[in-house]
Amino acid sequence: MPVEIEFVGGPMDGRRVTLPCTPEELPPALKATDRGAPVERVALAPGTTRYERDTAAIGTTWHYRYEDKR
Repeated sequence: MPVEIEFVGGPMDGRRVTLPCTPEELPPALKATDRGAPVERVALAPGTTRYERDTAAIGTTWHYRYEDKR
């Protein structure tokens, strides 16, 4: 069952993506880029953009909020 997420704030603001997992499998944080594959599970390296998952979905969409650049 795919899950729809939306990025809030930062360079990916408003972008929506569908991840091939269940809501229980969603990672607590994602790193994102504006190139090609937009999301990856977090293994932060310098210069990545980090998004943290909200504690609950809004409707059927999970929101990941911009946190920082490292």
